[in-house]
Amino acid sequence: MLGDLKSEPLESIADRYIHLFMEAMSKKVSRGSHINAMQHLLGYLKDAMGEEDRKVMLEQMDAYHRGEVPLVVPMTLLRMAQRREPVNYLSAQQYLTPYPDELGLRNNV
Repeated sequence: MLGDLKSEPLESIADRYIHLFMEAMSKKVSRGSHINAMQHLLGYLKDAMGEEDRKVMLEQMDAYHRGEVPLVVPMTLLRMAQRREPVNYLSAQQYLTPYPDELGLRNNV
């Protein structure tokens, strides 16, 4: 949609973009989608985590998938690994820090 901004009036593209963006934002992300994203990030952190840390991370991801712990648990472990051995690609992503922790928005996910 944004690849060809000259195909139609910018206002029309902007209206459609905002509508589709808001529609996407209204959909709750599934646990499976979060697991998929975390597994992807974990692949980038494999060199930053020892075998035991990786085992704990995978256990907590599984516990989240089963609904036993909130999303904040595996996310905190991922952020700790990223801080220990920063990966540029992950630093540019918003997934690990989508909003301030003080809001507690991940606790019920």
